[in-house]
Amino acid sequence: MRNKETNRKELMTGPKYEFITSHDLRRSFASYFYDKGKPVNTIMKITGHKRESTFYEYIGRNPNKDYDAYNFLNA
Repeated sequence: MRNKETNRKELMTGPKYEFITSHDLRRSFASYFYDKGKPVNTIMKITGHKRESTFYEYIGRNPNKDYDAYNFLNA
């Protein structure tokens, strides 16, 4: 976490639930359902992403059109 006075990162200890934010859950949701083969446009509607390139950057994946097409045809 960042120190509010110095804006430097500091090591914090405590229960994990104290460090999880809604943004962490949003990213986990998007990554999980992308890996499960759900349609990208559906996940983007839920997460509020407008551009596909931004979505892929957000979940840390490279766009794979063949993978997406296969999942679309077999879902």
